[in-house]
Amino acid sequence: NPEDLLFSIQFFSDSQLEKVNKYLKKIAISDESIFNINDFYILEFRSDIGIEYFLLYKNFTNRIDAKNHCLNFLPKIDNCIVVDTTKF
Repeated sequence: NPEDLLFSIQFFSDSQLEKVNKYLKKIAISDESIFNINDFYILEFRSDIGIEYFLLYKNFTNRIDAKNHCLNFLPKIDNCIVVDTTKF
């Protein structure tokens, strides 16, 4: 995990890393993409039930800023999930 990553917006998650990478590539090559690929992070979360990979977008210093960014700039996301990456 990047040391300075605090709060981020979850775009996608899956137990298979290749599916997460495929999803990211789809976003990056889209003609109408408004996203910079450098604003994405892939984090691995290990638990007793297995490994889950999270595709996260941008880094925010607090949950409120992340939620506001989601509401104001990502209207296509129906349910904005803000992840506290310090828990990974």
